[in-house]
Parts: sequence; C-alpha cells; structure tokens
Amino acid sequence: MSDLKKSWLNAGWNQLEDKEFTDNSLEKSAVVACLDIGSNKVAYSLSRLFMPENNIEIVSTGISYHEAYSNGTVTNLDSLVKAIQSAKLEAENIAGLSAQEALVSVGGPEIEIINSHGMVLLKDNEVSEADVEDSIEVAKAIPISSHQSIIHAIPYKFKVDHHEGISHPIGMSGKRLECDIQIITCANSILKNISKACELAGLGLKAFVYKPIATTESILSDFERKKGVILVEMGSSSTQVIAIKDGKIDKSLFFEVGGERFTQDLCMGLKVSRLEAENLKIKSGSAFTHGVSPDDTVIIPSKEDDSFDKEFKKINIAEILEARCEETLLKIKESICSELEVNLYESGIVLAGGGSHLNGLVDMAKYVFDTPVRQGSVLESHLRHPRQTHVNEVCALGMIAFMSKWFMNETFKPSSKEKIGNFMNRMKSMVKGL
Repeated sequence: MSDLKKSWLNAGWNQLEDKEFTDNSLEKSAVVACLDIGSNKVAYSLSRLFMPENNIEIVSTGISYHEAYSNGTVTNLDSLVKAIQSAKLEAENIAGLSAQEALVSVGGPEIEIINSHGMVLLKDNEVSEADVEDSIEVAKAIPISSHQSIIHAIPYKFKVDHHEGISHPIGMSGKRLECDIQIITCANSILKNISKACELAGLGLKAFVYKPIATTESILSDFERKKGVILVEMGSSSTQVIAIKDGKIDKSLFFEVGGERFTQDLCMGLKVSRLEAENLKIKSGSAFTHGVSPDDTVIIPSKEDDSFDKEFKKINIAEILEARCEETLLKIKESICSELEVNLYESGIVLAGGGSHLNGLVDMAKYVFDTPVRQGSVLESHLRHPRQTHVNEVCALGMIAFMSKWFMNETFKPSSKEKIGNFMNRMKSMVKGL
C-alpha cells in the first residue's frame, strides 16, 4: 500500500476504536461515512472499507426527506440541516458506529467539466508517483472562474515520450511524462451552503464527490466506460445525464424533471393525494401500456373521512405515466442528440436513480432511444459480501470506490503550501540537473 493511501486511511477514517484496524490484524478496515444529498432527501451511510482489497460493506443507512432544494441549489438551509441530523442519527443508532467526517455528494447545473493537459520532465528517467502528481498539478494550473472551485482533477490518459494511451505510467522508463485530465468544478455558493449545512448538523466534511461520477463508479464496468455509455440518473425532481467514452466524460446535462413529476400527474389525473399517487406509481404503475390488462384494477381502501373505497384501472394509471415518461425521455434524447452521436456509445444507455425504477421505464427508453438500455445495478466486485443493494446505497458505494481508486485527488494530498513547495523543489532540482 502506498504511503499516500496510508496517510488517507490514517487521516480521519478510523474515527472509532476498531479492534479490526490494528497492525496485527489480518484484515484492515476503516469506517467511512457518506452523505448523499438528493433533490428531496438525504441518505447518510456508514460503511467499512477493507484494505487492501478495496471492497466495501455498508453497515447502515439513514434516510430523511427535506424541502431544501430548487433548481439544483439550496433554498432552505434549515430544512437541509435537520434532514442531515435525522439521517445521521438513524444510521448511527442502527450501526452502533459514528464518524466525524463524511464524503458528500454534489451535482446540479452549476457543475463545469474542463479538459486539460500537463507535462513534466523525468529526473530519473523513470515515472514515479511524484511525477504523476506533478503532471496533474501542471494540468490543473489553468484559469478557473472565481465563482467556481475544483472538486476533482481526474487523469484519464498518460503519455511517456512517444508512447500514448497509457493508464498506469508509474515505473515506466522515459524522459517526459504527459497527462490528460478532466477538471470538475462546482459553484462556490453551492459548496459553501452544503459545507455550512454539514457544520450546523455536527458533521465534518472530508471531501466533495461529483454524484454522477460516484454512480458510474458504482454501476458501470471499465469496459462500458471504455466503449462508451450514457448514464441517465433520474432523481425525484431532477435528472442528470453524463456520456462517457474512452474513460472520460464527453458531455454532462442537467434537467429539472424527475420521478416526482410522474407522481404529480397521477395526483391530478386520478384526483388522489400525493401519498396515494406515490403508492400507486410504485406498486401498480407502468411506463408502458403494452402488456397491461384493461381489466386489472387496484383499490385504495377508504379512510375514516371517506365513504367508499377508491378503485382504479391499471391501464388508466399506465396511460398517464406513459405520456409523461415518453415526453421526459424525448426531451432528454433531443438534448443528447444535439450534442452527441448516440450510436457511437456501444454500451448503450444505463438508467439509475430512484426515479428510474418505475416499472416499464427501461422498455420505454429502448423505444425512445432505439438503442440498448439496461437498469443499473451495483458491481459485485465492490462489495465485501455480495447482496442486493438498495438504491439509496448506490451513491455511497460509488463515492468510496471512486475515492479509494483515485486517492491522488487533491483532497488527500498535503496542504496547498506543502504541495507547491514540494513541487517547486523538484522542479528546481530537475533544472539544476539539466
């Protein structure tokens, strides 16, 4: 295990006395907390990361709903703080564990993705970990809007002298190392509001993670990301789309529409409450009328203030949902096709997020996009013990997997002054040696 990775594990993850996390134990584990902030709920997960296998066991997850977001930004700080506190308390009570800091997901329309290139000369004619870090630092040294902050700098391709397409350059011989990276930035206002909410909720912030990146790490294989895949992550009130090919993001899109719109249509169309509409959508709804019998019905039992049961035909429910699902997917397709050639993404489209689990949505997406579509599921290679994973745990698994994979991220490096000092000293030493 590298010193850098050891420093990450020792810098705050093992927050409680854990008899498993000792030098003499056969298997090392660290307790990792993750906060997934969605458009209408938060999920706080406590997990164990086992080293050196890098597999994960989610111990508990707490869920709490909020009314803190609108158009991808925080509009009610108090609601978000209370939701974080509630979800955190629930997870800690279930697991009997706690953590001082957490990885926190971030997304929305204020995300920007920038491609950049960096190059360094190799002092010892062999690529070291320090050389890789230096090449990334050079690539990061580009003008960034004063309203944005870097949350990730992800290398996706290296070049040693004239040898291109290298993914792991450490140890290779040469005189020059080049790297291509993707810089992901987020609006300062969003990061500050989330940071403040976490602080007021009594939770330290270890690092931000771009949510679609975490989801791709959790459910997409390296093969799919190499060949090309489009992730459509549908939440309650928003949908995020990213297209990935050759290991890098080609396009990122954000839509203010999600599963809640389907529920609202049922409320209006069937004249039922929101809770009743949500239950009908989950238990009896379908995004495709094909295969739904016109004779099948569903009954909502009467309440004390009702004089009779409510009975609905499933075909009527499906007709309402089908119209909205088709409209939503056509809007997404139009935006994607104006920017990309969908047929070039050989692995097709993968649906994720709570809003995507509507029965028949995969079939509707196949019809609209005319390309292979599947429902995303967690890769078993991430799990300590393979099991069915709840949709609320997908992002947490992805955040941990992503951060343990890309541990050279600036979040786990030394402080900025120390980084710059070390980098400049190496550069001066190299110049003197020329």
